Amino acid sequence: MDRNYLTGLMLIFLLLAIYFQYSAPETPASKKTDDPAKEVFEKQEAVLKATGEAPLEMDSATRQKNYGAFAALAQGKAQSFKIENEVMEAHFNTRGGRIEKVVLKKYRTHDQKPLVLLAPRQSGMQMEVKAQKGGWIDLYTLYYTTPAQPKVLKKGETTEIRFTATLKPGQTIEHIYKLSGQSYAIDYQVKLKGLEKLVSSQAPARFYWIDQMQKLESDMYYARYYATINYSTAQEEYNYLNWPSEAEEKINFEQEKLHWFSFKHRFFNASIIAPHRNLQNVRLICSTPSQDPQVVKVAQAYADIPALDLKNGKAQFQFFFGPNHYPTLRSLKVSNFDKNVHLGWAIFGWVSKFVIIPLFIALEGSSAIMAC
Repeated sequence: MDRNYLTGLMLIFLLLAIYFQYSAPETPASKKTDDPAKEVFEKQEAVLKATGEAPLEMDSATRQKNYGAFAALAQGKAQSFKIENEVMEAHFNTRGGRIEKVVLKKYRTHDQKPLVLLAPRQSGMQMEVKAQKGGWIDLYTLYYTTPAQPKVLKKGETTEIRFTATLKPGQTIEHIYKLSGQSYAIDYQVKLKGLEKLVSSQAPARFYWIDQMQKLESDMYYARYYATINYSTAQEEYNYLNWPSEAEEKINFEQEKLHWFSFKHRFFNASIIAPHRNLQNVRLICSTPSQDPQVVKVAQAYADIPALDLKNGKAQFQFFFGPNHYPTLRSLKVSNFDKNVHLGWAIFGWVSKFVIIPLFIALEGSSAIMAC
């Protein structure tokens, strides 16, 4: 074996030993916690159990009452299809014009099952707008049409998935997604056209995302210890909810806007990024379920989006579903997003960033440099 190679390996093992010695978590005192999302999920599960995966059927009077001017868009046939690239499968549905499932192709769970970061029974999203007459309309419960077909993308290829719901000529709601052949990122835009008389321009759109973060690794203690919500403000200030905590952690942003937030597992994350930094009045909540051995934590996010942005093309976002892999996160060129990889405290973070990671890259090429 080459002497320099052996020396490099010994140095790596020494640095790793020091890192884990000083970065290992202390075992917290055991304490009983409540499940703050219990009522939400009991209701959700009751609906799913009663209807399977299908939405509740409504008669015309109920549709008119619930959806008003949008009642015609509240009926249709839900059809799902898959767009696949080299690293993930993204499943879309014409009901909601939304992503309903994401599977990572290069990874498996601890028990060798497909690694799913988004799925109907574990995650849910809402995108609500305020009707001029009536209440809030969830755009993810309307029915859309799309010319998109199942597709497998190769390196260098890109595709666009465009969902359109038309009330009248010139009155449309669109959800537009773009994927490339090798990326864990999915570009997303929501657009309203010709709906000024139907949708309030004063009330912001309301985005909500809840995720029952599934158990992906064998050690539940460490999975829960490191799982949290990370975020970065529009002013590029990075922070996170207290991740070792088993109690409910939450934070409200009444003045600051957010650039992005991540539902972070130990080795993976599901995130939304706002290039225009227009996530406002954000509320983040992370809690540990007391009874479910398959759910690591329950993450919830509420965010307002200026109503004008849905009309002027600024309701642009990017979803990320992928590994906490340092070069991958850096490649997105999003401020602070690489901090989803926890490199250790104080000097050990610098050692990890400028010594350990470059050594791994040099010795193993593009190996999976992943951390909690």
